Amino acid sequence: MDSNSPILPLSNNNSGNRTYSRPPQTSHARHVSSSGANTAFTTPKPPMSKNYSYRRASPNGSFISPLEAVSVKLANTYAICNPKFQFSSEQNPRRPLTKPSEGLHNHGYDNANHDYVLYVNDLLGTDEGRKYLILDTLGHGTFGQVAKCQDLKTQRIVAIKVIKNKPAFYNQCVMEVSILEFLNNRYDPDDKRHLIRLYDQFMHKNHLCLVFELLSINLYELIKQNQFRGLHLSLVRSFAIQLLSCASLLKQARIIHCDMKPENILLQDLSSPNVKVIDFGSACHERQTVYTYIQSRFYRSPEVVLGLHYNCGIDMWSIGCILAELFLGLPLFPGNSEYNQICRIVDMLGNPPAWMIEMGKNAKKYFNISIVNGRKIYELKSIEQFSIENNKVEQPGKQYFGEKALDAIIMNYPRRKTTPKHTPEEHEERLCFIDFVKQFLELNPLKRWSPDQAKLHPFITGASFSQYYMNKQKPPFVTPRTRNRSHTIGNQAMVPPSLQRASTYVTNEPEEFVQTRPLPQYYPPAEAYTSNDNDETDEFF
Repeated sequence: MDSNSPILPLSNNNSGNRTYSRPPQTSHARHVSSSGANTAFTTPKPPMSKNYSYRRASPNGSFISPLEAVSVKLANTYAICNPKFQFSSEQNPRRPLTKPSEGLHNHGYDNANHDYVLYVNDLLGTDEGRKYLILDTLGHGTFGQVAKCQDLKTQRIVAIKVIKNKPAFYNQCVMEVSILEFLNNRYDPDDKRHLIRLYDQFMHKNHLCLVFELLSINLYELIKQNQFRGLHLSLVRSFAIQLLSCASLLKQARIIHCDMKPENILLQDLSSPNVKVIDFGSACHERQTVYTYIQSRFYRSPEVVLGLHYNCGIDMWSIGCILAELFLGLPLFPGNSEYNQICRIVDMLGNPPAWMIEMGKNAKKYFNISIVNGRKIYELKSIEQFSIENNKVEQPGKQYFGEKALDAIIMNYPRRKTTPKHTPEEHEERLCFIDFVKQFLELNPLKRWSPDQAKLHPFITGASFSQYYMNKQKPPFVTPRTRNRSHTIGNQAMVPPSLQRASTYVTNEPEEFVQTRPLPQYYPPAEAYTSNDNDETDEFF
């Protein structure tokens, strides 16, 4: 090999010293003159960078990968090619978050549904110290939208409820603001009673905007992520304690939430089981119960279905339904109509007391009243009779449990496959839970427990359930109520004095406009469920 052959770099070793070798000679190599045309052969190739995976330099002196150079760092690539290139995120085309996004009302700010059209990186609020950068959307509903935003003053991430530009929604949300400020400031100033915090409210382009703390997923989403299998009783107990704390505060303030359901109970984060109650848009004071069509159907109390006067007790009924659903993974009374709802309640718990049927302005819509041998008989109308009288085909609804009695549903709920039989401790714990839930699902609102009464139950305190019933002189297991829809009582119905006064009822929303979860779409058949004791939910906390 000619000693004048050029030396080329071969590789880099770990010590940083380069090693070299001469290019191989071939027999068919052509003669190249020593003129300037052979510079490619006489000039050594530049050594490769040690950072061979990051061969492209960025303007700030660092290195970026080829993939980043043509994707997330594309602006840096353009800046290398053209030093005059400048990029600002404010110049990005605004991505709409609202559908439909075409502005038709309010000078083009609102769409056809009178929703404010939200855009990514747009601002809500115009006053200094009250500007919020829109990051994403969290959901929408009848009232409007909820956007995930950043407070530009504190850098805190918040949830902003943007109300539709309609007087009815505005007036309703003004009531929500007054109730939340009343509860947050007067009854829960230390933020210990599991109520959502209202940080601020302002007007933006004729839309009322409510600024709330940002929370995590709701309890329905938690059940859904757990594949609609029930949660462990220890976790249900934790949720029950917190809900009773909130319900106790509401009763003390004489505020009725009117829409307790799993979707309105949110985890603060996924690292703990702490929850908060949200959405006071339907809430009212006990002295201002003017609406009769309240509560989501699955969690609607019998006094509301029958058209009776109501109080904070309707929230206790809803909480009882929620706790049962958390354990079972399915709603206890998934009615597809109000008639189907009362049918499911009567099938499981029996007929309401006579005075409720006598006083309920809707009761005669669902019950037949006859007199036999001087005694009144109340019987739930058949599905055929109800369909004929109301000129619509009533559907019977799907049954999601093999049993109808509450005791049997809870006691027979499948547990861990490896141990098919209940241990004595679990058997007693389930009996305790059954008795606890029954106090919430008392048909007679005058006998239904208050939150403070429920706090003393062994399911909450951890006391011995058997000893609890020995002190109360009751058997540890109560036989389920009859499921016979016919109920005979005396001729005189006992009507509580508090319900004898006349009340004016106003229907605020017709049945067909209320949205409920379509069960066949969300819930698989009951036999597809396995167990609530596999502790899959531990991964969330």
